[in-house]
Amino acid sequence: MGTYPVDVKAKRITSTAANQVIFAGSARCLGFSANCTAGAGTITIEDDGASVGVFGTPDGSSNPFVYSVIFPGTGILCRSGLTCSLGTIADVTFFYG
Repeated sequence: MGTYPVDVKAKRITSTAANQVIFAGSARCLGFSANCTAGAGTITIEDDGASVGVFGTPDGSSNPFVYSVIFPGTGILCRSGLTCSLGTIADVTFFYG
């Protein structure tokens, strides 16, 4: 049995469109796993479209790899809705609760 205060869920985003909904409500982003197969890009975590964190992804075009980040504590709080915008990279799985 874990001691995490919420059930952890995952959602895969496979498009570079802006303000994509991960969860439509208050949630904490706990981390992400990105499939880096293109040039360097960005992952922007948002609170209903307002940026709360921007993360650069390394260039994986010549040597694809998985780039994973787990946030400390209880993650990044998004009170109005957990959304994201992706630049260049288009295959990210977000973990939230």
